[in-house]
Amino acid sequence: MAESPWDETSLSRGRELVAAGSDAEALRALDEAFRSAQKEQDVETLREVAGLTAVVASRSSGSLAGTAERLGYAATQNIRGLE
Repeated sequence: MAESPWDETSLSRGRELVAAGSDAEALRALDEAFRSAQKEQDVETLREVAGLTAVVASRSSGSLAGTAERLGYAATQNIRGLE
């Protein structure tokens, strides 16, 4: 399924923020992208969200790592449900 402009904006912003190391802001953008992808049943965006959250989780600790892990898990579960 093609991404809507809103999905792409959130996902692009999430990518940029992960690359910049702004993990808390990245998770907010990735959560927006996740919610849009979930509604649209967009497996490719869900895969990218899962991958980006794994990066954040691997370099974070505490609640930030937990938030990233939960978002990644939710994205992965949605992928499994859609496939």
